[in-house]
Amino acid sequence: MYKKLTIELDSRPLNVETGLLAKEADDIIVLSGLIGEEDHLADMDFKVYGTDERVTDLQMDMKIKGFSRKIMSKIRLSMKAVENESR
Repeated sequence: MYKKLTIELDSRPLNVETGLLAKEADDIIVLSGLIGEEDHLADMDFKVYGTDERVTDLQMDMKIKGFSRKIMSKIRLSMKAVENESR
């Protein structure tokens, strides 16, 4: 038998899912709001869960070699845009 778990949050929950298509290291496209096929076909997907105040979980699936600061910077900018739109 399972019991229901209730968690009280001080701030609004937020999750952002992005995917990456990379033909070459300098040719990067970041996709936001992944569902189904986009998630499966992307070269990388990166999911962040948390609240306005803190990150509670990260998940990254890499299908390419290497991960640079440039890639992370593009992902952060994309995620920030999605976060701002959802407010």
